[in-house]
Amino acid sequence: MRFLVILFLGLILTSCASTEMKPSDYEKEKKAVLKVLTDQEFAWNKGDIDGFMEGYWKSDFLTFVGSSGVTKGWNETKDNFNKAYPTRDRMGTLSFDVNEIHRVQDGLYRIIGKYTLQRDEDAPTGYFTIMLQQDEGKWVIISDHTC
Repeated sequence: MRFLVILFLGLILTSCASTEMKPSDYEKEKKAVLKVLTDQEFAWNKGDIDGFMEGYWKSDFLTFVGSSGVTKGWNETKDNFNKAYPTRDRMGTLSFDVNEIHRVQDGLYRIIGKYTLQRDEDAPTGYFTIMLQQDEGKWVIISDHTC
C-alpha cells in the first residue's frame, strides 16, 4: 500500500512539473510574440497596411478600441486603417516601445506599450494594450486598445 501512495504522489508531482514552462521556452515564445510588433513596424514603415494587418487575427471576433470607439472584425479594422491613413505621408514612421509583456496563460500574452508616429507635420503618440494568442501556430493580436 505504501508503494502505491509513493507511486501516486510521484505521478502527481511529475504531471505538475511537466505543465510548467521552461525559461528557455518562455524566452522563445516571448521573442515570437514581440516579432509580431517588429513585423508590424516594418510593414507600416514601408506603407504596407496589408502587411501591418497580418499581425491581427483574421476573425470577426477581433476587437480594436481606438479614439473613434470599438471596432469588431478584421475587415472593419483594416478599413478603418485605410481611411485614417490614406497616404504614405499620413502614415509616417511608426515605432513601438514595449513597457510590459506578460504571459497570461498558455497561448495568451498581454503587451502594454507606447507608439509614436513620426510625420513631417507632427508626432502623435499614445499607449496601447494588446492581447495576443496563437492561431494555427502563429501569434496574432486578438484585442487592441490604442489611445
